[in-house]
Amino acid sequence: MVAAALGMPENRVHVTACMMGGCFGGGAQYIDTAVAAALMSQAVGAPVRLQLMRWEEIGWDRYGPALLMDYSAGIDSKGNLVALDFTNTMPQQIGNTTPSSVLAGAKPPAPSTAVAFAPGSMYNSPNQRYSVNSIQITGNWVTGSSLRSVSGHAITFAIEQIIDELAHAAKMDPVAFRIQNVIKGNDWAQGGRQDELLAVINTVAKEANWKPHVPASNLSDANIVTGRGVAWEDIHHPVTNGLTATIADVEVNKKTGKVRVKHVYQAGTTGLAVYPAGIENQIIGATIQAVSWTMSEQLRFTKTNVESSDFVTYPLLRFKDAPNVTVKVLQWDTYSQTPYAAGFGEDGVVGPPAAIANAFFDATGVRMRTPPFTPARVRAALKAAGVA
Repeated sequence: MVAAALGMPENRVHVTACMMGGCFGGGAQYIDTAVAAALMSQAVGAPVRLQLMRWEEIGWDRYGPALLMDYSAGIDSKGNLVALDFTNTMPQQIGNTTPSSVLAGAKPPAPSTAVAFAPGSMYNSPNQRYSVNSIQITGNWVTGSSLRSVSGHAITFAIEQIIDELAHAAKMDPVAFRIQNVIKGNDWAQGGRQDELLAVINTVAKEANWKPHVPASNLSDANIVTGRGVAWEDIHHPVTNGLTATIADVEVNKKTGKVRVKHVYQAGTTGLAVYPAGIENQIIGATIQAVSWTMSEQLRFTKTNVESSDFVTYPLLRFKDAPNVTVKVLQWDTYSQTPYAAGFGEDGVVGPPAAIANAFFDATGVRMRTPPFTPARVRAALKAAGVA
């Protein structure tokens, strides 16, 4: 990328790498600092040291794409899914050309035409439609890229609330509703994972001591209320990633709008678990990260600049607000003669946002359609619903 920005062959560019923190995927997309330093060194004819401060690092980055999702869904009188219509509006992503090289005169990159993951792949719905509206962002350097799980957590945040709403409409327990509507068959190569999905949801229900109930069927006029929610996912490719089922316990203070995620249970399988303790560690860390996304993290920007430039204006989850996390890793190798071992770096973040949203509904009878669940946003939602 430096060679391309300078217009010289790669063998004339020498890179001295420094040991530093890791990043999740797409590392080559985030080396704008190196390109900028090289361009400045050419301009002044001397070596240049370029080091971004925190506000520059956060304010000149690539961000997880904002998604707007609209849906319609239907069930029959027995609680079986009959149709799902899902429209996803999202920005195009920018490839590996850096903003600095474009500002220095390079041709702007062609936006990616890649679409997000299709929702509801774990469900047996005879009528499904998934549409994507792709918004062009060339020339706008609030640049879309991949947050951890790409867009999996956002798609699941929507689809698993749809499923929870349908369970509520059918007056069914949300775990039982999912089991009834799980995809049929075990065609591993085609993503059919019925047995594996049933295993993770039954395991997490057992670990959490789940008591069957209709969502939001035990509402209270108390100021502080509690709820439980469930979600699951197989949104990534079956060969390269695992799948998870999640149950979240939340506490809501209706007066202050404070939501506390008390406990998150996750069951996951990734085929042959070569290093189960490592997978468990991934799930725990991913759970904390996903709770932070759902409770507090939000990028704010104007037409001229990013306003979330430090850990005050971009608040992360604090230790005092971190939930307890219980993890169960399942060994699973029944879909091929040679056991497969899939990745698990991203799957742990996918289910918790939806499970938390469903737990909030169970506690209050109110839907939160947009994260993060800040106190101000929660109070406004409760007030609009006449709950507080």
